[in-house]
Amino acid sequence: MSRLEFLVNTLQLAHKGDEDILETLILSAVSAHPIFDIKLNVSLTGMSDVGKTGAGMSVLGIIPEECQYETHKVSPKVLYYQAMDGYTFNNKIILLDDIVDGDTEVLKNIANTSNTPPSFTTLINQKPCQITFDHAPVVWTTRVDLIEDYQGQADRRFYTLEVKGSIDTMKHIVEMESNNIKPEKSEEWQIARTMMKTIMEQPVQVTIPVPMLDYSFIQTNSGVKFFIAMIRSIAKINATDYTEPIIASEDDIAEATRLYKSNSVQQYKLKESAVKLLDYIPRIKPTDLDFDDPDNSPNTIESIFEKAKDKLGIKIDALRKSLNSLQKKGLVNSIQGRYNRQFYYKL
Repeated sequence: MSRLEFLVNTLQLAHKGDEDILETLILSAVSAHPIFDIKLNVSLTGMSDVGKTGAGMSVLGIIPEECQYETHKVSPKVLYYQAMDGYTFNNKIILLDDIVDGDTEVLKNIANTSNTPPSFTTLINQKPCQITFDHAPVVWTTRVDLIEDYQGQADRRFYTLEVKGSIDTMKHIVEMESNNIKPEKSEEWQIARTMMKTIMEQPVQVTIPVPMLDYSFIQTNSGVKFFIAMIRSIAKINATDYTEPIIASEDDIAEATRLYKSNSVQQYKLKESAVKLLDYIPRIKPTDLDFDDPDNSPNTIESIFEKAKDKLGIKIDALRKSLNSLQKKGLVNSIQGRYNRQFYYKL
């Protein structure tokens, strides 16, 4: 068992399931060290009460306290004032729980993917004020929907994951609460905490052999950066010697590749249900025959819903929202027929 596998398995004591999400948060935490020039900021999305905050808090449970921002229910704007007061963001993870649309401008400023400390001008008491953080922190956010902002400037600073929740997760919570089980008291948990403290404190560079690196499956520059950050964190976690620079192995790169490829939400910046909905949308463009007889057309919302509702467990309002998201991403188009009926097809 690798050291990374041990950490993920240990976290199962507190948060059952969501292994890839827990693993990604561990990698994100390791990327906070200032020696790493790419930060793996993470956005956790998903319906209310599916375990987004629980996943984040579980991972924070094995992270040194000095690497954690003190509170999670805080307006991101508060960070401006703390930076002015000399608060250090060195090797720090900030979990911002239940962010709202109005937070996106602040997130754009504080969540750098680079190691450059955030610096920006804001108005304080109606006067322009230059604020510069001492280091670039790693930022985790939770919210129901994807981060959406003008030109995606905040969105592309985050590696997006969807927490869907499961019966196993719920059963585990019931079992822990009913039997007063405290995962943090276990021997494995204490070993994991000690391990993470050692890993996060080590100022060691990680080199990735370029000939071994295949990033052809990634479509964006920010995606490639996140992929590199994942490899570096995996290599640093699995290393046993921190006295000299680490070279990422084939296994390290293979695990980062598996992890990235398994996350369709990041690849498309769409919830998984919206990506799966593509399978039920016709590729054939609607014709006059569809407009004349919409009740028998495969391109209407109603027809798509009938095919997808049982397989995806989706309600028609959620389906409409997913169709709108797919259109914004340029994956689906629609034509308005008679009586304001919409007809959809894949591009």
